[in-house]
Amino acid sequence: MPVGGGQLCAFVTNRETYTIIGAHRDENNDHFLLGRDQHGVIAYFPVEYAARHLRLAYAGTVHAAQSLTVDTGHSVITEEMGRDAVYPAITRGRVENHVWLVAARPADAHDPQALAETARSRFSSVIEFSGAQTSAVAARAEAQDQARSLVTLAGDWFDLARMQHRERAGRLLTGALGAVNAARVEAEGGRGSLLAVLAESELAGHDPARLLSQVAGSRELDSAENVSDVLRWRIAGAVSGRVPEDPVTAATVFESWTVTGDGVHARQRNRLAPLIVDRIGVLGRRAAEQAPGWAVEALGAVPGPGTGEWSEWVRRAGVAAGYREYSGIADTAASLGPAPAADDVYARAWWTRAVAALGVDAALVEHRRLPDAVLAEKVQTWERVHAGAPIYAAEQLWAAHERLHDARVNAHLAAAARDNPTGGAAARELAEINARTAQTLATLAHDQVETWTAAHERRTGWYTGVRDLAEDARHAAEELHRRGRTRSTSMVVPVEDRPRPRREFAMRTGTDRLRTDRFRAGSSAAAGAGLKVESVGSRERARAEEASRRHHLDQHDVPRLDQHVEQRRSHGLGYS
Repeated sequence: MPVGGGQLCAFVTNRETYTIIGAHRDENNDHFLLGRDQHGVIAYFPVEYAARHLRLAYAGTVHAAQSLTVDTGHSVITEEMGRDAVYPAITRGRVENHVWLVAARPADAHDPQALAETARSRFSSVIEFSGAQTSAVAARAEAQDQARSLVTLAGDWFDLARMQHRERAGRLLTGALGAVNAARVEAEGGRGSLLAVLAESELAGHDPARLLSQVAGSRELDSAENVSDVLRWRIAGAVSGRVPEDPVTAATVFESWTVTGDGVHARQRNRLAPLIVDRIGVLGRRAAEQAPGWAVEALGAVPGPGTGEWSEWVRRAGVAAGYREYSGIADTAASLGPAPAADDVYARAWWTRAVAALGVDAALVEHRRLPDAVLAEKVQTWERVHAGAPIYAAEQLWAAHERLHDARVNAHLAAAARDNPTGGAAARELAEINARTAQTLATLAHDQVETWTAAHERRTGWYTGVRDLAEDARHAAEELHRRGRTRSTSMVVPVEDRPRPRREFAMRTGTDRLRTDRFRAGSSAAAGAGLKVESVGSRERARAEEASRRHHLDQHDVPRLDQHVEQRRSHGLGYS
């Protein structure tokens, strides 16, 4: 059924997305909505059909979304869903994925079983659960493994510690600073960093209330431009010469996992403590039995059982194995991965202890012993090196791949229109010109991909040579930030190592860098164009994964488009 402008209609299919572009009334006075699909083909929807069968395309089921890719994905996860359904739901976004779920709710008439969990444990429960049919024995074993895992045990312990720290933060600030300065801190962007430094000091054995009162009273704060930054700077200087109030507990907090206090959060943490200690012991003994490569490489061969050397080997391996399980690091990976973010105080402290247990160089610990001038020199050295870096081309390369993909699709469609003439000689000549132009644009897009691939490979080679220098400077900048000497560390962190944007779920993979071999544009026109992606940052990882997906699609573009063309020919339809 022709439409104004020479466009043609198409047969509609389930789950296809159309953009409504207008309305039409035919000679029988029947009303239609006009919908355009992703290929620009127009479909006619009778108004009665549209009212019954069309839905707004802002959301869809998991099954309907499996083939979709969007910039930002929002997934609503229910209690009945398992990892089989959750995984495709939370991987639709190129740049960001947000997960929405209920972690706590009271019992009601619809569900008499109340729900009271942390967000971490609820999401862990969802991704640990498989929707596939399992036997009662297998289901019980899976539930027991989940309950014993340090992902759950240590994750809940950390969540409780953060909740306890947040709940007392207001009282702590008001008691030490007074209402006026406490209100100033509440309104400042550095409040979170100040609380993180206090939590870190508490892990070192200092009483946070006494420490804060001490540094706040050392000099007036009314003239301070930023109270949070001033206090962080004073705390960094005070703790180096201050005697902790509770050094014994500080030294053993990640051995016994017990804490002082009688509050509800402290009691819950102490209930989890023996379970965590037992699990770490189990992992240490398992490492002694299996002798994984990462443990033997760091600790040497397993000593003979029953000796003191064997017990010490098991203890040190257990500390590292516990952190590895918590972070989801595979046994085949030799490294503990990068240190957790500076504001993730408890996981970072555990990482530091695991690094020390393996006997490797704990750069983070070492940097805390260095004076400000040495740390600043490390940062300045990196800035000089970074100033002469090759261009960072991942963004441009991604855009070039998108243009190449679109150009190929347009070239195939233009070729189909040329091979299926519907008009006179002028129309056929125009179709031939369009086809040649589209092919030329595809060739130019392919050349751009090759250009940006070469630039990206130069950048990758450069960064491989300066990676250690960048890591050293990052640790130095974070320590300066912790001491209140700087307000931000973002300028020191190379774009390759920028963290993943925050999301409402946490999938621990042990590393935030993508390491793939090569992915190619895929068709014969670009068979020689390869792209190596190594150590790209978190947002670039998502984009590289999408480019890899496009590589798969490109390999199948030709047969799919040919089939697409043949279907329209069989219905007497063409392209305009």
